[in-house]
Amino acid sequence: MRYQVAIATACIAAQSAAVGQFGEASASDLLEQMTQQWYDDVFMVFFNENKDEVEASAIANLEHSKGKLLETCELGSDCRQKSKKTYKEQISEEWKTLIKGFKKDVNAQVLKTKKTVTGAFDDAVICEVDFPCCTTPETTIRNYYIEITNWKREVTLLTSELDLLITKRTEMETNCPEVLPATPEIVVPLPKKDGCPVVIETMPSDYVCEALTQAECKTAAEIHDYKIGGQGFDFASDTFAQKGCYGYDGDHYAGFAYFGVGGTESERTSTIDPPGNRISGTTHYDQESCAKAANSQGYEIGSEKTCFAGDWNEKGCTAYTKGEWAGSAWWGTGGTQEQMAQTVSEEESNQEGIIRINC
Repeated sequence: MRYQVAIATACIAAQSAAVGQFGEASASDLLEQMTQQWYDDVFMVFFNENKDEVEASAIANLEHSKGKLLETCELGSDCRQKSKKTYKEQISEEWKTLIKGFKKDVNAQVLKTKKTVTGAFDDAVICEVDFPCCTTPETTIRNYYIEITNWKREVTLLTSELDLLITKRTEMETNCPEVLPATPEIVVPLPKKDGCPVVIETMPSDYVCEALTQAECKTAAEIHDYKIGGQGFDFASDTFAQKGCYGYDGDHYAGFAYFGVGGTESERTSTIDPPGNRISGTTHYDQESCAKAANSQGYEIGSEKTCFAGDWNEKGCTAYTKGEWAGSAWWGTGGTQEQMAQTVSEEESNQEGIIRINC
């Protein structure tokens, strides 16, 4: 029967968990009600249904081992009835004692559970104090909000001024096209160093670069007045079926440019069926176009100590993204057109940070 006590205690513990992680004061009354309900509806029903079977099973085992009782006279039968009444009363008292003990065990376990939960609740309060969610002072946070508000106000003001200037420029382009200045040029000076050629290169502001990287694609797309991503899609993603740089001139995505990450070189440069189109340019086969492209992408042309053009290992137009020469562009002389267009090896790209400037 001790197994029944253990089962009952486990059931009560499970029921108490259903009240909540840390229940309110009324949960204690609910727990007592569930305990009494389990005792009345489960335990006592089981006991009443099975107590006669327990007695019958014991008699059957005795008859099997010792044989059935023989018939007796009236006095012998009366004697057996008195004996049966006596042992039934004894069994009943023993069961009553066990049941009382069971209820005491349950009540004791309920009290123990309450004590355990109370301790855990107090620990939870301490956790909140010891591990606060925000360690930034409240004053600092308020100042951040003030600064953000000021920045928003300034951005709004500058945006309004820009809109006004764009409107005026549009009016001038429409009404007075003959007095507009010529298209400005970007001046690209090559480094002045002893032994290096001193060349001043020029590049029109509408210069278009080939789009083999995300940065090149964005530059080319903006020059062609494409919007960078949109219609529910990011500009660049490896989930796009189309790889490389492309835009749309019709359909639902007209006027938007995207870049499909990954894929083979063939997939990134293949022709796209309308209404899509490939945004692309050409490989550089001369120093002048290489300098223009490097400047448009923010690279330094050579360095103060080293000439832009030289007999470098990589032929044609390249740049460094890491190491001592990070942020500088170079022209490798003496190469064939095939060498100038050759893709930089993955090893050189990863270890030395060398990339091919294709724009």
